[in-house]
Amino acid sequence: MKRFFVVIYMLFIGVLTSTTAASDINLDAWFGDYTGAMVIMDAGTGETIRYNPKRCAEREPPCSTFKIPNAVFGLDSGVLSGADHVIPWDGTKRFYDVWNQDLNLGQAIQYSSVPYFQNVARGLGQERMQDYLDKINYGNKDMSAGIDIFWLGRSLRISPDEQVVFLRKLFSSSFDLNRNAMNTVSGLLLRKETAKGSFYGKTGSCNSKTEGKEIGWFVGFVDTLETRYYFALNITDGQDPCGKVAELIAFKILVEMGFLGDDDLKPSIDPGFTRLKNGIYKVHEE
Repeated sequence: MKRFFVVIYMLFIGVLTSTTAASDINLDAWFGDYTGAMVIMDAGTGETIRYNPKRCAEREPPCSTFKIPNAVFGLDSGVLSGADHVIPWDGTKRFYDVWNQDLNLGQAIQYSSVPYFQNVARGLGQERMQDYLDKINYGNKDMSAGIDIFWLGRSLRISPDEQVVFLRKLFSSSFDLNRNAMNTVSGLLLRKETAKGSFYGKTGSCNSKTEGKEIGWFVGFVDTLETRYYFALNITDGQDPCGKVAELIAFKILVEMGFLGDDDLKPSIDPGFTRLKNGIYKVHEE
């Protein structure tokens, strides 16, 4: 396995330093029984590699990866004042205990709080939210399912290819959005620091209400000593496809490619994250 990934790593570096715009890689060994896709892009050059390129172009509900733009919209508009902006608990008991309390933005991202970001979306309102989706050209830009549910397995769809392009544009300040808002959200996405690089991103797990299938996402970026790489990975089928499984797959691939140190990715305190006896990670809708 190590030898395999040394070869993949050399191919990857070759792609990103050549004039070729894109290349494909085989990561079947890491996805196992899951149907999945992964896109990795060099932030500086835009050079891209893909695993399962056909699926990389297919749109799926973003689930809680939409918390990234939703947080930026909230900060840019003034609905949120900063990382410490608290939205009080409404008193409704929900499945995850960590949601049943007052939360600030940083905690809401860490705990993947759906109620917090539903409040942000309602604060933005239909017209402003649609304006933002149009401005950043986010997937199909369809929020017809409703202001506080459209990203949760419903009308909004985006592909892994589009996720990576969006992240690169967002964090390179290509959109007419408040720079402090983007910097704040970027910092809140940190998952782990290793000797070789830092691992940032957001999980997403939901059920596609149209196809009736479970989807797991992890999207983000890696900062190495040399450059930044944006990536997006999703999975479906298999046993319990979810955001935490997607995160673990992404982390291990990036370690084997040499972009992160060989550190174990410990389970985070995202709600609903359970390690079952057989080693499968299960998470409920984020």
